[in-house]
Amino acid sequence: SHFSFGKQKTREQLVADSSRALKVHYIYANLCGLEAGRIIYDGGCLVASSGKVVARGERFFSEHHHLTVADIDPMQSVLSRVTSAASKIMAADDVAATRCVDVKSFSNRDLPEYRSITRESFAYTASDDVDFLRATTLGLRDYLRRSKAKAFVVSLSGGCDSAVVATLVAHMFAEGLKHFAGFESFARFMGLQAPTLEPHDPKSWVEKYLCCVYQATENSSEETMSRAKSLAQELGAKWYSLNVQSLVNGYRGIFEVATGESLNWKEHDLMLQNIQSRVRAPMAWMFANSLGGVLLATSNRSEVAVGYATMDGDTAGGFSPIAGVSKVFLRNWLQWGAEQSSFGLGPIAALADIAAATPTAELRPTAQEQKDEVDLMPYEILNVIERYLIVEKCEPQDCLKALKEEFPQYNETQLQIFLNRFKRLWVSNQWKRERYAPAFHLDHWSLDSKTWCRYPILSGLWGQ
Repeated sequence: SHFSFGKQKTREQLVADSSRALKVHYIYANLCGLEAGRIIYDGGCLVASSGKVVARGERFFSEHHHLTVADIDPMQSVLSRVTSAASKIMAADDVAATRCVDVKSFSNRDLPEYRSITRESFAYTASDDVDFLRATTLGLRDYLRRSKAKAFVVSLSGGCDSAVVATLVAHMFAEGLKHFAGFESFARFMGLQAPTLEPHDPKSWVEKYLCCVYQATENSSEETMSRAKSLAQELGAKWYSLNVQSLVNGYRGIFEVATGESLNWKEHDLMLQNIQSRVRAPMAWMFANSLGGVLLATSNRSEVAVGYATMDGDTAGGFSPIAGVSKVFLRNWLQWGAEQSSFGLGPIAALADIAAATPTAELRPTAQEQKDEVDLMPYEILNVIERYLIVEKCEPQDCLKALKEEFPQYNETQLQIFLNRFKRLWVSNQWKRERYAPAFHLDHWSLDSKTWCRYPILSGLWGQ
């Protein structure tokens, strides 16, 4: 049973209830590790008896296997079934005069009912922050090990998403060194050569196997560069800061000469934004090729839903670790990772400044003060619309009604604008979702077009 937020609690309830209803000892075993690239198994074997879980196996473990042990009384389940059978016979005798038996008395009425998805089903809990970290680091560890790659490369922008990805990779190495008996064992397990590394210094491993690249244009701010650099230094990653404005100017100049057209921000906004993102991709790939590594894309699920990414630009990468979770979750996780995480390297103070920053692509001139939530809508609203329209398959009018209940601070006209914008962007960007790099499945739902959310590239849904 693969990992997703909150699933372990559901498993425990099903196993415990089934042991009581069927009057058996119930033993549940599970895999642990990355399956074929997308699905992460989290272990967590269970032993239940008489409606109670009596043993819980370790989750997200690093070893090849983990043994869960529990003492149970085999006769207990036998006696329970005998007692149950006797009770049913006595109940049948009570109604013998009518010569009929209530068939319902023999049904598994004690088993839990399967309920439809409700609003509460999507609420995140405190344990999800820990589970997200442990699941993604387990997945990244196995992805590097099984792909035979030699490093990870992240295009570190100073924003939320790339900061999360880089932090996950650093935590992965630090936690791996904790759990293996000696750094040589960890190196052999990972298939890495580590003769010159400090055995007990995880940052020396991070520096060797995590490369972070910042690529500035004339629209990049000193603040984002400073945040990216501070994070890379605190993680111990190899850090490169480059300026690619000359490449942007080169493409723009060639286009203007070829067409005889002078580009400007009023008439060519999208074109001038996209070329900045696209010129960064070849350099990121060069670093990945030079290291024999995997370039990690940094798109999140909220951006995937509305296509808020430049194809062949910031979508570049062989794998996308966080494309299965929302921007809302990631922004909250950054603050948790800055203050409370005890995993891997522990709290990363540089994440606090990134969490507090206003999300921006920094592709328009700085005077325009570009903001993601102005271009799109508040991420909290985007997440709720995605949930109702795509997951629960509600009609737009029902979605609008739910938005009015959940966001009373906005009037109906504003919410209708956001809803219409989401519908238009969702329908017109399926071609992008077909081309995003593979991602981990982590949340209650996913927008992976190949496995979780199939959708036509051309569609007339919602009157488009």
